[in-house]
Amino acid sequence: MPKHWEDFNFSPDGQKLISKSISEDVDARWLISSNLDGTSTKVITALGENADKVQVAWSPNNQVVGFSSTGDPTSGLGVEEIYLLGQNNENFKSLKVQGFDFQAKWAEEGDRILYNVTDPSSDFKPMLWITDVAGENVGSNSKKIGLNTWVEKCTIIKNYRAYCAVPKILDSGAGLEPRVADESDDVIYAVNLKTGAINFIGEPDTDYSINQISVSEKEDYVFFTDKATGALHKMEVK
Repeated sequence: MPKHWEDFNFSPDGQKLISKSISEDVDARWLISSNLDGTSTKVITALGENADKVQVAWSPNNQVVGFSSTGDPTSGLGVEEIYLLGQNNENFKSLKVQGFDFQAKWAEEGDRILYNVTDPSSDFKPMLWITDVAGENVGSNSKKIGLNTWVEKCTIIKNYRAYCAVPKILDSGAGLEPRVADESDDVIYAVNLKTGAINFIGEPDTDYSINQISVSEKEDYVFFTDKATGALHKMEVK
């Protein structure tokens, strides 16, 4: 792959890639799709100076390939407008979220997302939300989840479920500077992406700041890497 391609994300069938082509020339920065070997490149949209405001995230239903935090800044006090980016310049309904620094992950079913935003009401800590993102229902059935963490510390599984690592303690303003949580001690919660219900799963025997997390097929074990060493750990779900 060219060295100036970054932020890769696979299509649902694993046969295509979405990535950002970041040239030194601002006018030649694009969101693109391609085959796995980099051939058959297709330009989806220009990025310009907004590359850092676009999150690559190919939806399981194959309709949306990313989110762009470049909507109308006057859409409401404390509200950020998020554009849903399609492969063929589709005019999807935009999503309005209460806060900023939006990051999201798709439910396996492709019609809902788990996302985090930061705002004054959460003491500028990251807060998890769920919402619909399908058709005219974009933004419907939104619910704030009482967990202060980032979606990158969550893994999504089928049947509208997620497992998330949540810091025991987060300083005020952590949503503005996520690195302050790099030495936090995390616990594990399960989240229902339909209802917003949360269930405390447990915490590792040793304190860790969790980086990546996954769950066994039977949901009897949680696997994770820690930020300090990158080592892989296993925790039994009781």
